[in-house]
Amino acid sequence: MGPIMMKFTITKTGQKSAGYAPPLDDGPPTRYRKEKISFEKWWIKNVFVDIKGKKLTRKDLVLTVANKDGGAHVDHELDKEYADMTRFHSLGFVFVQDGNKRHFATHPELASIRQISHEVLKSLKDEFPEYF
Repeated sequence: MGPIMMKFTITKTGQKSAGYAPPLDDGPPTRYRKEKISFEKWWIKNVFVDIKGKKLTRKDLVLTVANKDGGAHVDHELDKEYADMTRFHSLGFVFVQDGNKRHFATHPELASIRQISHEVLKSLKDEFPEYF
């Protein structure tokens, strides 16, 4: 799935919702590698694959968010794969509420950017603890 996980909540009123959340360090143990990998390998690893087989890497996500989707400025046109996954639910995840399929309430790119930032900071802290 990539660097995010799905989060399901039920409010006190019984309302259900689902969204994407960064696991940070709270994911299952199988989610985490014991050995380190190179930055290049980590950077270009596919983190999203949609229902049509279109893929996005960490590099794709970070650079698109920074350069086209409000990081530094907003483009009027987003890359098709990015737009499909972040605006048109092409990742294909839904949840059922009252017998109806519903899309997740949050956007996958936001949770992913938070998780990617966490991974970078954690790696820097391991390598340069004197700065933390």
